[in-house]
Amino acid sequence: MSRSNASRKRRAEADAEVEEQAGLLHKNTENVHSNFKCSITGELPTDPVTAEDGHVYERSEIEKWIQRRRNDGLPLTSPITREQMVPTLKPALAVMNFIEQSIKDGTLAVDDESP
Repeated sequence: MSRSNASRKRRAEADAEVEEQAGLLHKNTENVHSNFKCSITGELPTDPVTAEDGHVYERSEIEKWIQRRRNDGLPLTSPITREQMVPTLKPALAVMNFIEQSIKDGTLAVDDESP
């Protein structure tokens, strides 16, 4: 095999490796983003909170859930686990910061999700 053919082959192998790694990074980033999606809407929250059940929610959506349960005279339960919980919501600052940073560094497009 000539030097130019060997060089092209090494270059093609290197390019394939870079492409594979980029694909894995993209897949892993998508997986991380999916873990931060609201458990009710399935979208990335703009005002993320964590409820007692440990799940992340869009504040307005979990507040609607809480209010519906109260209006219906039902005990407050997690929309995910169905276990009883208290209505305490904590800001999910790490989630919000991660989403904002992902938008800034280009790993999350604003058009793809509602951050």
